[in-house]
Amino acid sequence: MGGWSLNRIVKVLSGIALAMLLVLYSLWGILVDAVNAPDDLEMVKTTVPSLIDLALGTPWYASALALLAAFVIMIVVLWPDLTLTREMAEARRSLSKDSADLRAEITRMKDDFYEWRIRRVDPAIAEVPILQDRVTKELAGLPNIESNLKNALVSLHKVEGRLDAVELRFDVMDAKLAKGT
Repeated sequence: MGGWSLNRIVKVLSGIALAMLLVLYSLWGILVDAVNAPDDLEMVKTTVPSLIDLALGTPWYASALALLAAFVIMIVVLWPDLTLTREMAEARRSLSKDSADLRAEITRMKDDFYEWRIRRVDPAIAEVPILQDRVTKELAGLPNIESNLKNALVSLHKVEGRLDAVELRFDVMDAKLAKGT
């Protein structure tokens, strides 16, 4: 009969699956295991073709068992690489967390800097023009201060002259009192 039986379908599918596994593992071996684990690569290269030959001449349950065995072999052989991949993912997550912590610390430091600048530096910078205006006014007032000091000095000389006159009067009165007694 020309129809497809379950036995034939399972044989073809398992043969295709095993061939695909062999091709995939060969590619994987070229990329990873050829350098890291040459003994595992040789074991799979010799085992998988035997399983394919076995699958093509056995009933469907034997083919399914061969397919299961091929998957088990692949898992056993690839387990170190899968573990390495998991460790790399964990390291990447840890690095990502450390990077996020570092970014948070940098953001906090930047916020502290801006807060310090807003509270301390910006007001001081804002005071500079005010102080500059005060100094300019004071410098502009210096000629007035100089003339005021000259006027005060003249006034002091006048007061000194008056004090000398008063002192002279006291001396005169003291002399008159000394003669009269």
